[in-house]
Amino acid sequence: MYRLILVITILFALIFNVAAQEVNKKYLMSMLYIKSDEKLVHEIRGFFKKDIARKEFGVPFRISDRIIATDLRPFKDDLENGDEIMQSILSRDFKPYSNTTLPDLLPMNQSSLILYFSEPIDNYLVVELTDSSIEKTEGVRFGKGFKMLFLFDERGLIKNVYSKALIYN
Repeated sequence: MYRLILVITILFALIFNVAAQEVNKKYLMSMLYIKSDEKLVHEIRGFFKKDIARKEFGVPFRISDRIIATDLRPFKDDLENGDEIMQSILSRDFKPYSNTTLPDLLPMNQSSLILYFSEPIDNYLVVELTDSSIEKTEGVRFGKGFKMLFLFDERGLIKNVYSKALIYN
């Protein structure tokens, strides 16, 4: 009986460990920051006035399962060694891919805003909140985007956040 309980416990631990590995903790930390930082929430609500109802609390959004390329160009002037960091990231061969676990992190909602994550590279993560689907536009972008660059320290905690409001047309 003791061995059976031990085997079942180990099996559940392995299942949860595998599931936890599918979602990088930087995604979770950045999402929590977007939902809880008052200054950032105020900026986002001001930029997407027509997309967020006044009575809604915080910033409602859906999470895309698409992992997009890391685009640091809007933040080049904000970063020390911005050119060097951009060259390092641009030199990587990246193809967008899906992470089907990401949309399940939040309950489904009907928000018109979609949150896209880049692939975390070193201590950088780019997140974009947009009112249009990136996948459907095949490289041509229309609409609004609110891009955020999260910088993490060596412990994996958020050290700094930069944001840029973008209009695509």
